[in-house]
Amino acid sequence: MKNAKQLLCTVICAVFLPLPWTIFPLRTQQWALEMPAARIIIILYAVTMILGGIFSGICYGELKVRNPVMKICLAVNLAYAVFGAVALMMINV
Repeated sequence: MKNAKQLLCTVICAVFLPLPWTIFPLRTQQWALEMPAARIIIILYAVTMILGGIFSGICYGELKVRNPVMKICLAVNLAYAVFGAVALMMINV
């Protein structure tokens, strides 16, 4: 059961890794560049990045999921969380 928990946490954290990069194809659409939609998209992506960092921290710290992939996910997702927090501050939420 412990291995299943570790695998599930690692997979979820790994799914958060490419998620912020999906904003680039989305932003090629004209409607995504207009003001109300652009602001909403940036807020959603920033919140998703922050939640990914929090989830990775909980998995690593509280649940003791410590494998090499999880360590990479933790470092990247925490960096994303910092950038997401900065984006929220810049957009004045």
